[in-house]
Amino acid sequence: MRDQNPDAAFVYLGEIDVAEHSYGAASRQYLDAVGRVDTLIGQVLTAVKNPPT
Repeated sequence: MRDQNPDAAFVYLGEIDVAEHSYGAASRQYLDAVGRVDTLIGQVLTAVKNPPT
């Protein structure tokens, strides 16, 4: 997204799902995955709001 200006994109962030199935929804691994994916979603939203010209 940084170098091109696509009309559509698919982003799969499966880390939360994997952590939940592997360790449980109340685990530290799950909560850490939520934090990491939250950061990634912020980066994606920033890229969408600031497309290359």
